[in-house]
This record gives sequence, C-alpha cells and structure tokens, in this order.
Amino acid sequence: MLDRKGKKVFVIIPSENHEKSVGCVINDLPPYLVDEVVVVDAYSTDRTVKIAREAGGTILQDKGTGFGHTVRAALKYLEAKARPEDIIVLLDAEYTYFSEELGELLEPVIKDEAELVISSRVREKMQKGAIPVAELFGMWVMKKMVKLKFKYNYHSPGIFRAIELKTLLKLNLKESKNSWLTEMLIRAAAEKIRIREVPLNFRKKVRSKNIFKVIIEVLVSGIQNLALFIRSS
Repeated sequence: MLDRKGKKVFVIIPSENHEKSVGCVINDLPPYLVDEVVVVDAYSTDRTVKIAREAGGTILQDKGTGFGHTVRAALKYLEAKARPEDIIVLLDAEYTYFSEELGELLEPVIKDEAELVISSRVREKMQKGAIPVAELFGMWVMKKMVKLKFKYNYHSPGIFRAIELKTLLKLNLKESKNSWLTEMLIRAAAEKIRIREVPLNFRKKVRSKNIFKVIIEVLVSGIQNLALFIRSS
C-alpha cells in the first residue's frame, strides 16, 4: 500500500451529462488514496449529479465551460482544505482512464521524484480506436510546437495528472477553456519543473461522439492552442 507521507489527495473531475460514466470513474478510485473527489458539474440535465453524489463525490455546480474554469472553481472550494504540499489530481468523467491506477500517478510526486506526473497514452496500453485520428493529429501538432519552443519532448500526454498544489499555483495558469491543459504543459516545460509521463491504460469513451463533432472540437482546440502559443512567445 502506497504511503502518502501525510499528503492529502483531492481529485477534480469536470462533468456535463456523464450519467453513464461518472459513477464508474469515482467508484474505481482507490479509497485509501483519496481524501475527496470534487465533481464540478456544468448543470447537467441528466442524472450525473445524483450518480456522482451517490458515489461519494462532492458536487459543485458552475456555469463556466472549459477545464481551466473547472479547476479554478474546485481550487476556490478547496482553499480552506488543501495545504501547499497536498496533491491535486485531474481526471475526466468519460471513463477513458483506469481510475484504479491512481497510485502509479501519485507515487513519483509523493516520493519527490517528479513535480508533475502525467498519464501517457502509449499504443501498448491503449484500446484500439480510443483516440480519433483527428485528435491524434492535433496532439502531434501540439507536441511539435512545445518541442520547438521549449525543447521538451512530451510523448502522449493525457488529462489524468497529479501535481502538488504549490507547484500548480507556481505555474500561474491563466486559461479558462480546455487550452488550460496545454498551458500547463507549456508552463511546466518553460519553468523546467520535473515532469514524468507514466504509461497508463486508456479505453474508448463510454459516450461516443459523432466524427464531425470530434473534428470541430479538434479544430477549435487547435485554434485555442495556437493563440496560446502566440501569447506565450
């Protein structure tokens, strides 16, 4: 059993109409490794809130959209609870990641071997078709841009991440939309903090999306990321 050395662990999950998956995500988290699961819900119209609450999640409802907005809402709630040395875990509600592998993500942070630990989606551990081709291309472009500008070569960074609160605050992330996730990678590389990618299992989303919707989302994300890189120059 992993010794947390007194550190608390807070898991942040954004959600919007994830009734088919959010309960599985929370229930698969090892309870001995988690102090609180904070679900930031964008006013779902299905049973997401009910299911997440029954699974043990703390529910925050917020009208803002985007991962950055979600994390800020959760951190505001955690102000009186989380200490600088405590660990913030980011996870999605899609049930693509294996929540039970949380310990592998936490261990390098707890042992002070890394300051930011990121799930890496490698082919050997990824279900076939789990990432659409359009999304893979967008990821490839992002990685090339980070390598070109900051000389850091990410492999295949996922959303499932662990970072101490003091390090997260040090990065001083400003984005509100999902480009916040890319901003974290950029700032971490720029600040030369110790980063480790850990290969974890990755499955297809429970809630499948239309391919045209995926392409639109990738294009929007690409534009946001390009604007972010320009601002970071």
